[in-house]
Amino acid sequence: MSSERMNEKAPLEEKEEQELAQLLRNASGDPPPLEGSLLPNIQAHIRRQTRGRYFSGNRRTYRDPTVLLLGAATLLLIVAAALLGLFDSLLR
Repeated sequence: MSSERMNEKAPLEEKEEQELAQLLRNASGDPPPLEGSLLPNIQAHIRRQTRGRYFSGNRRTYRDPTVLLLGAATLLLIVAAALLGLFDSLLR
């Protein structure tokens, strides 16, 4: 009698397994593409919360190289003048 019950359940289990296999095949496909990117919205929210400290839209990401060169040249001249003054006073 138990073998008869097993034979009766087998077609149902097989059908369930086939349905499950079909669901898994359908689920393993590529995910649907997002309609819009969430990144700009997230960055705008962070910009508002931090008052523009992060993800500010109008801030330059680089400095003008001429200003840096002028600053370095000025610093070099000041150091050279200080060393010349120090060595000149030591030699006298």
